[in-house]
Parts: sequence; structure tokens; C-alpha cells
Amino acid sequence: MLICPLANAQDRLNIDFFTRVEYNYVSGTDGTGGETSGFRGRHIFLRGSGDLGNGFTYSIAHRLNNVNSQPKYFDSTDWSWLRYTTPNGNWAFTAGKIVLETGSFEWDANPIYVSVFTPSFNFVNPYQIGVSVARNLGDSDCFSFICTRSMYDTEFDNSLSYSLEWRATHGLWQSLYVAQFIEEPAYGGFLQLGLGNIFTFGPVDLNVDLMTRTSPYYSSSWRYLDATLSMKLEYNVTDRLTLFAKGSYERNDNETLFDPMVPSGTATGLVALGVDYYPLASRNIKLFAFAVHSDGYFGELLNRYDRACFGLFWKIRMISL
Repeated sequence: MLICPLANAQDRLNIDFFTRVEYNYVSGTDGTGGETSGFRGRHIFLRGSGDLGNGFTYSIAHRLNNVNSQPKYFDSTDWSWLRYTTPNGNWAFTAGKIVLETGSFEWDANPIYVSVFTPSFNFVNPYQIGVSVARNLGDSDCFSFICTRSMYDTEFDNSLSYSLEWRATHGLWQSLYVAQFIEEPAYGGFLQLGLGNIFTFGPVDLNVDLMTRTSPYYSSSWRYLDATLSMKLEYNVTDRLTLFAKGSYERNDNETLFDPMVPSGTATGLVALGVDYYPLASRNIKLFAFAVHSDGYFGELLNRYDRACFGLFWKIRMISL
């Protein structure tokens, strides 16, 4: 779910079904505990969206593969928001459970479309209750202010995140820049700057995402590296065949444990090669395969493994009214 660009008119009700299944072979030690060998149902969810008229639009996404206890029944709903867009299309106001964007095209994409994640993705919950205000400056620029519960919040506290976001498209370059202050009860909070970039050269897309984190409460944190770098190169051989190569590196040299996303002592990277094939021009069915090598430490945990994966994604438009 993207805050920008602002919502366009659509059908009153669309219901789509998404799922992804795959087989993984993993050798070594995954320090984030995310991957094991065997068949896996990665995602299965329903998304409903539509236009209610008079500037109001909505979207709801509910995962069917999450089983929650009664007190946490809302956790399986990734987002459920209502948006009002002014008649001139310049402003949009959104409230509900929304997606807290971080300034990375990889992180802020729907996870069902992302083959290989950087390790810290497993420690973030971007689906949070809050509000946003977006200002559209034509076809190329959009600014947003977003206030939600923190993506590190628990049911025992009330930490918040405050974000300023800029999306733009200028020629060959797209940006997703986000500056955030994230409250954290034990250490007060920290600042995160996300700089997402996509450069398009004909059939080639180069994605470069950089996130850095520091704390205003600890002057020493400004002197140490705490960052995530992710790069992905995609070559669209044809309309239905895409090859990609990806690399990422995460490091945190701080001794103060203010960052709950990348633990202190982390120095880990990965490289991956993959292929996506779309049998249909609509791209509603995708066959994919990729291989990953990771090495280093995630905090104090060894993060050294090789992974091979192949699988199937499909999307079905179930209802359109």
C-alpha cells in the first residue's frame, strides 16, 4: 500500500486473491531464523479495495495463513484504511491500519513480490494503526506526513513513529526518501533515514536503497556505523522473462543497544542471483528461482548459509463490481 501517488478512481469493489508457494534448500546457519529446508507456503491473503464515491477510497488486506489468539485478532489484517482525496487531487487524508514505509523500495513493496530480503526485515512490523496526510505536487512529486504506532511497538507500551516521505519520478530516476523518528521505550528512540532509488535504463532497472540509524539520546551513536545497504539489478530480457542480481550489507558498530532492527555487532552480507518468468502477459502468474549466499554475524549469531529456492506466485481477480 502506497501513500503516494494519491488514489485514482476505481471500481466500487475489487477482491483479489494472492498466494505464493516455494521449495527451499538451506545449508548452513541462518542467524535470523528465517529460512529452513522444505516446501513452504510463503503468503496467502485476500485484498479488497474500491471507490466509495465523493472522494473516499478504501483498501483491506487480510492474511489467511496467520492464526491469532482472540486478543490479537487484528494482527492478521495487514492494512485496513479509509482515504479521502480532495476534488482537485492535491491532498489525501488516510486513517486506519496502514503501512509504515521506511524509505526502501525493497522493504516497502508487498512481501509477496520480494524474493530475497535483507536479514533485518524479519525484525520489523510495518503494518501499524495511524494516520497520514499526503500532498501531491503534480505527476512527479508527492510529500506525506505519517504518524503510526512504532514498528517495534508491543502491546505493553504506546510508542509512536513520525515520518516525512518524499516520492518523485524525474526522467530515469525514482525516489522514495523517508526521514523518521521512532520512539523506543528503553532508550528513548532513534532517527532513521531511508534513501530509496531506482534508475531505469531501457530494459535495465538498478535499485539502490540505503538506510542509516542513530540516536539523539546518545552522542556516541553518531560516531559509529549503523546502516543497511541493498542493491538490485534487474534485466528485463522480454516482457515475460526477468533476470536479477542482488547484494546487501548490514553493519552496526554501536555499543548502545538503541536499534532494535540491526543488533550491535552485526556485520553480514548476502549475494543472490535469480530469474522470474511470467507465462501470462498480465503477470498474474510467476515462476521464479534464485540462489543466495550469506556470510557474517547478525549480532552474536552466525549468519552463514547457502539457499536455493524455486516456486510459484499467482493472483486471481475474484470479484469486480
